[in-house]
Amino acid sequence: MLNFLLPYEVWEDGPLGVLGKLDRPEVRKRFGAGLQAMGVPLSQITIAWTAAPGGQSLHGMRLDEFVHQRGKPAEEALIDLLIESNLATLLVLGPPQDHLVEPLIRHDLAMLGSDGIYFPDGHVHPRVFGSVGRWLGPLVRDRRVLSLEEAVHKLSGKSAARFGLVDRGVIRPGAYADLVVFDPQTITDHATYEHPQKTCSGIEHVVVQGRSIFEAGRPVPSLPHPLPGRWLKRGQPG
Repeated sequence: MLNFLLPYEVWEDGPLGVLGKLDRPEVRKRFGAGLQAMGVPLSQITIAWTAAPGGQSLHGMRLDEFVHQRGKPAEEALIDLLIESNLATLLVLGPPQDHLVEPLIRHDLAMLGSDGIYFPDGHVHPRVFGSVGRWLGPLVRDRRVLSLEEAVHKLSGKSAARFGLVDRGVIRPGAYADLVVFDPQTITDHATYEHPQKTCSGIEHVVVQGRSIFEAGRPVPSLPHPLPGRWLKRGQPG
């Protein structure tokens, strides 16, 4: 979120008190310093989604293009965007740097998951659509960062146990039937920073709580309601 770069003190009165402080020169100066300290060029940051009026035309635009379009210093243009969007502007930073995370995911305590934020009309991070395919394809099959068994465990049983999700992440009698059938030789990601909503290939079937939602490589049409997915509370059966 672009608002993460705002100085901490602007949040002292809560989110509703932030907008009234964004016209202060010292706030804009410190915001600009945070932008510089981030160390990522504006040309490698895109606007994924914004609630600003007419913001859909900005989705996928690089920040250097946006700043040039506004004809202002970067900190001025971007704080103006925060004001226009009521602080709701999401960014995507690139390019991918797998080599930085490979030592982390090898660690015994590491689990695999994605924190991608999804908007239907947004130019979202490619991790939203591509994370699992990238781990099981390029990182596991091609670069052998982990064994396939380790990667699957980090994606399922290890994560479920760590978060206290009862009878999840394992295949055994009485457990919830949450299953993914994939081809380890072909699974891969296709989502990119330019085209982030491309889905993975090599996934054949997906079953959620015993209900098939993806068959023969395609989503099941017209799923009945209620859908099988649900939120889960730590330590309680789903």
